[in-house]
Amino acid sequence: MDNKTKYHTISHIALIVIKEMYGHETEWSGGNMDDERLRFDFDLERKMSDEEKIELVDRINKYIDMNLPVTKLEMTLEEAKSMGAHGTFEYGNTVSVYKLGDISLEICGGPHVKNTSELSHVKLIKEESVGKGIRRVKLVMI
Repeated sequence: MDNKTKYHTISHIALIVIKEMYGHETEWSGGNMDDERLRFDFDLERKMSDEEKIELVDRINKYIDMNLPVTKLEMTLEEAKSMGAHGTFEYGNTVSVYKLGDISLEICGGPHVKNTSELSHVKLIKEESVGKGIRRVKLVMI
């Protein structure tokens, strides 16, 4: 399994944690991943506190440790939305929905691990502003 796939799954976990910390209306705003790190942008009007940075990493690592199955489902966009699947892009009629244990249901076309046990813990290497109301975190697996 390549690290880019692992980071892609970690990006979903990061979104779950960020929504838990800042409210379910908080959205992913962009980013990318490669074999060395995850860059994740999200809506937040202020700098994260040191305590929030620690909490973010602790919560992501907690979900990784839960050994959650990652299940891919294929269905129509309407079916996905009726199930409560979340996605921020425009999609065709048939979509892939990834279920992360019982904690997340996301419309996504990217690669994923089959279980969070395949992931390593992460650490935060940077948190910064990338525009008005947008924060960026950079995470690496350790």
